Amino acid sequence: MSDQHCALVKSLKLFLEQTSSSRILLVAGIHTGRPVLTSFFKTAASSGLIPDEDGIIEHSVITGGQRAWMEDRGLEDLVERKQWLVVAKLKWSASRLQLNLGTQSRA
Repeated sequence: MSDQHCALVKSLKLFLEQTSSSRILLVAGIHTGRPVLTSFFKTAASSGLIPDEDGIIEHSVITGGQRAWMEDRGLEDLVERKQWLVVAKLKWSASRLQLNLGTQSRA
């Protein structure tokens, strides 16, 4: 799965307008494990897509409760992981947005 992160991020960047108010709503299950999601978020950040001011949350599909995203919550079995979704809004990083806008103004 992680081998597709670069391709997914590239696609997201193609469709995301290059403005400070643009957002991508990302929802993913934790059933694949936290390391896979952590890898995706790192790939996205290295490409200029970072969580917005709402951050990344975990949403329980059982209780409706929410908690902050953590890369590691210790030992979690598959049943526990399947009860949670990760919800994130990604935006352009300030440096990437300035770089993109600067490139467009010279074109």
